[in-house]
Amino acid sequence: MPSLGDLLVDVLLLLFLAAYAHRVMRAVPSPQRWRIAISVSVLTLIGFAAWINDTLIGLVYDSSVDLDLFHLQSFDRYSVTALIAVALLLAAWSVLADGLVWWLGVKASLRDLALFSAIAFACSLLVHHLAHVYDTVLVLWPLPVLIVLVAARRHTRAHGPWPAADRPALRLCRTPLQPPHTEAGGTRPLCAG
Repeated sequence: MPSLGDLLVDVLLLLFLAAYAHRVMRAVPSPQRWRIAISVSVLTLIGFAAWINDTLIGLVYDSSVDLDLFHLQSFDRYSVTALIAVALLLAAWSVLADGLVWWLGVKASLRDLALFSAIAFACSLLVHHLAHVYDTVLVLWPLPVLIVLVAARRHTRAHGPWPAADRPALRLCRTPLQPPHTEAGGTRPLCAG
């Protein structure tokens, strides 16, 4: 089994490659045969996610690194390095997924994206089941991330990018820069929504 340092170097290289692929996919035009592109893209993301699952399971089971999140006080530098590697590995998958969604998002309809993704995830569930992997979470964890990425891409295409002040998380918790009094003498709520 490779060392933790090897894993960190490999993950940084994967993150760099995913960022490069993301940049290239945003620059090239959408594919003409988008049904094939959707199938290949979703299968690539599912395969990458399966490899991530195997890597994380191997890191937890086959490693002497303490990754028990219920005992944070017992973490050492190796535990922190392993958690950073896990975060970077998931970030690499997310960057690649965002690039593929951006690349495919122009031509494909939402119905076709949903249909091809559902078929791909059903096939992935079947293959995992035949391989005696019965944990559905290991197969379906990429699906919510893909749904969020597709929704964000659709919103960006329809309405343009979200201004920073209109992002939902910022809109809920922004505070006024002026005192909470209006010109008419009334009060203004601290959290505008």
